[in-house]
Amino acid sequence: MRCLKICVLFLILTSYQKMWGQQHPIFGFQLKPIFPSELFNTTNEVYKNGKNQYTTTPTTGLNFGMVMRQSLYKRISLETGISYSKRNYTMGLLDSNGRKYSTSFRYLSYEIPISAMIYIPLDKQNFINNSFGLSADFFPSNIFSQSDSFKQYTVRKFWVLPALVATTGYEFRSEKYGYFSAGISYHRMLSIMAFTKFIFTQPTGDETLIRPLSGHYFAFDFKYYIPYRQRQAPTEYLPNME
Repeated sequence: MRCLKICVLFLILTSYQKMWGQQHPIFGFQLKPIFPSELFNTTNEVYKNGKNQYTTTPTTGLNFGMVMRQSLYKRISLETGISYSKRNYTMGLLDSNGRKYSTSFRYLSYEIPISAMIYIPLDKQNFINNSFGLSADFFPSNIFSQSDSFKQYTVRKFWVLPALVATTGYEFRSEKYGYFSAGISYHRMLSIMAFTKFIFTQPTGDETLIRPLSGHYFAFDFKYYIPYRQRQAPTEYLPNME
């Protein structure tokens, strides 16, 4: 909740342009394809329960939304926004007889991040950006899916949770066409995101296993900021210079 309050305060303060080094914020759009990565510890998690083996496998997902940036001082800016995130998972089971079962589901959330950005100019139009901050992640519901003899329930820990966010990338800036950036980002939950309950139905009865679901993800990060257009006063209101 503290991160959410900071984001709201930031949005209010940006309306007071004289308080900032830049006269106006800029707005844009963000697209982040999510991919599993061993480097960032976002791949398979394997659990054994007796002779049965359970697997949680993150698959490709997607995050997209709107972003806003406000310059603070020289090469430092604040960036915030709101985005929709879709994490995809496949749950698998290998039983003691070698039979395989699987079911898949998607876990939805909304993110409100706020990050401090430091940019390194290469020339007047090209920059290297690095940002680090916090995100408030909102989880609207729990998830259930099933296949033959195999079910999973995923229950959120809380409806809102904090996360760390970090991004590095390249940016091209044009006064006419806007800002274009591409990079990589890492979203790391500061708490367990949810708990998954596996249920395997057998002739001898149901086998149940409960495991945490971390929710970390690695993504490619693409952003586009709309060019700022200074409004011109209507001709009839301009002062007579004669």
